[in-house]
Formats: sequence, structure tokens, C-alpha cells
Amino acid sequence: MYKKIFLFLVVSTLTFFSITMFQMNILWNLFAKDNELKTVAYIIASSLIVQSFISLISGVFVDKYSKKNILTMSLFGFILITFICYITSSSFIIVATYFLFVVLNILFQKTFIVMVAHQLPTNEFIKYDAISGIFNQIISIICNLISGILLSFMSRNFIYLIIFLGFFVALMIILKIQEFDKENEHKNINTKITVQFINNNVIRNKEVLIFIIMLFLLNLNYGYIPNVLPYFMVSISKNINPLFLSFLKSAVNIGEIMGNFIIIYKSKKVSKVTKIGLIGSSISFITLPILSNYSLGLFLVLTLYGFFDTLTQPLLSYFISTIENGIKGRMIGIIDCVVYLAAPIGIVIGNYLSKQGVIYVSTFISAIFFLSFFIFKKSIYNNIDLKEVD
Repeated sequence: MYKKIFLFLVVSTLTFFSITMFQMNILWNLFAKDNELKTVAYIIASSLIVQSFISLISGVFVDKYSKKNILTMSLFGFILITFICYITSSSFIIVATYFLFVVLNILFQKTFIVMVAHQLPTNEFIKYDAISGIFNQIISIICNLISGILLSFMSRNFIYLIIFLGFFVALMIILKIQEFDKENEHKNINTKITVQFINNNVIRNKEVLIFIIMLFLLNLNYGYIPNVLPYFMVSISKNINPLFLSFLKSAVNIGEIMGNFIIIYKSKKVSKVTKIGLIGSSISFITLPILSNYSLGLFLVLTLYGFFDTLTQPLLSYFISTIENGIKGRMIGIIDCVVYLAAPIGIVIGNYLSKQGVIYVSTFISAIFFLSFFIFKKSIYNNIDLKEVD
């Protein structure tokens, strides 16, 4: 079991590197072309709307079909899209294939999450999520820095070669892995997401409904902060280059690494670390107007946010782990649908407020975290202690 998990972590790392390179390459070129933030914001917002609907379909696929086949198909699709973007100069084709790339990434990531959640009990899954989070964030920092360097100094040919090799090696590893989920393949079970399914498992389930409401609110921030806020920070700093963008993106990763170390040792205190994370995230952005005039100040804000935001991750890990295996893919699909619908709304609001000034952005983000904290404290999640649950 652990050998397979290790192999998937290797595949996840390779694909994460190539995905980061591909997306940053496309988005930076569009941003640098006319130095217009709204172009990037609209593309990201639109892609999130697409993801919201694809999440429902992908959840059905993950529950019903071979996970190895889904991963193989996704990786082959990544390679094909990379090749298309390399040979074309059409902005329309590049943007269209970018959306297809996003769809395949949803399939790949959801399949990986469900696979691991099937393998481990709740507390172990939370710990695993934290440990893999540390590993992935270290890789993310390296990816962001390398991406900035490559975009600044390396040729287009070299960049696409690196992206292609990452996906190709990952695909070769997947093809060597023996089938591991035949028990879920080709069964005559109902894997559709119907109105009745949503009614029984979401609307009438108070625990799930409250969780989705909190997730919707938080993803108004999560859509804007990682995707658009760094570009806004670059624009107000007047230091417009991909290296500074990579520097800011890495700040969140550094904070997340520190946060994941806390989670490893406090994985059972789900409610306590979540409340600290929500309050801390809010306070981090209260300081944004004060620190926005300094490059290191912007870095500090994002580092603090990364740290405190990571402390809320055990709640999601707990929720995913406790979903019944037979409906796990579809439930995650429904949750992701809500998440991806909230994210573009947050991007549009954040992009509008960024034109009004830093203090408006700061107030909006902080208020969302405070409101989420209030709902969480009044909910059934307020006292989760896995010592009692297990």
C-alpha cells in the first residue's frame, strides 16, 4: 500500500511541477502582453466556473471507473495540450486549450485524493495530508522560483521541453503501476448525481450543508488570494517582473510548510487549529494596508496567510475521510462545484475592489474570514476531537 502511495506522490510531484510551469507560462505571457490584470482575472474566473460543472461529472467518473485509467488519460491529455500550445501562436487556441487543461487537472487531482482517502483512516489521512503538504509546498516554492527564472531568461523551446518531460515521466510511472481498484470498476451500481442524491446527502444532512456554506464563503477568498492577489501586489509594487511574482507566490508556500508541521502534531485537534487558522488569516490581511508599500511587507502578509490558512486544512481532511467510500467521489464533486462557483465571484469582487484601493481589498478578505469563524463556532464542528471520535 505504502509503495503505491509513494509512487503516486512521485507522479503528483512531477505533474505539479509541469502544471505550475504550464499555467504560469500561459498566464504570465497574457499578463505581460498588455500589463492588464483583468485579462488574467477573467481567464481564471472563467476557468473556475468551468471547473464547478466538471467537478460533478468527474465525481461520477472517480466513483465508477478505474482510477489508473483516469490518471493515464489525464496525463496523456496534458502532454497533448502542451504540444498544441507549443506549435500554435493563436491566442484563441491557447486560451481554449488552457480551459481543457484545467478540466483534466480536476480529474487528476480528484482521483488522487479519493485514492488516498480510501487507503487511510481519518487521523492517519490528516497526518498524511499534512506531511504530503509539506513536501508539495517545498516543491511549489522550487517550481515558482524556477518558473520565474525560466520565464525571464530561458527560451520558449526549453520551457515547453521541461513541461513535456514532467508529464511524460509521470505517465510512464503510471503505466507501470498494477491495477489497484478493480473492486470499483464496472460494477452495476448507481453512480449518478440526481436531485434525490443531493437532497438526501446534502440538503437534509445538516453536517454537510453547514460545511458547504462555510466552504462557499471561504472560497470567495480562496479564489482571489492565490490566483489574482499576487498579480495585484506586483502591480502596486511597480516591480513588474515574473521573478517578483514567483517571490510572492513562494511566500504562501513557506507559510503552508510551517503550518503543516503544526498539523502533524495537532492532527486530532481539528476544531482548535481551524479556529486559530480562521482568526489568524483575518488578522494577516488587516495588516495589508500598512505593509503594502514594502516588498518584504507583501511577502510577510502572504507568509502569515499561508501559515494560518493551512491550519484550517484538517477540517477538510476530516470531512473527506468521513464520507462513505461508495459516494466519496460524487460528494467531493458536489463540494467542488460549490467551491468553484464561489471562487470566480470572489475574483470578480476582489478585482473590482483592487481598483478602489488596498484598504478595500483588505477589509473584504478579513471580513470573510471573521464571518466564517463565527459560523464555525456556532456549528456542530466546533468541538471535533479525534481522541473522542476514534
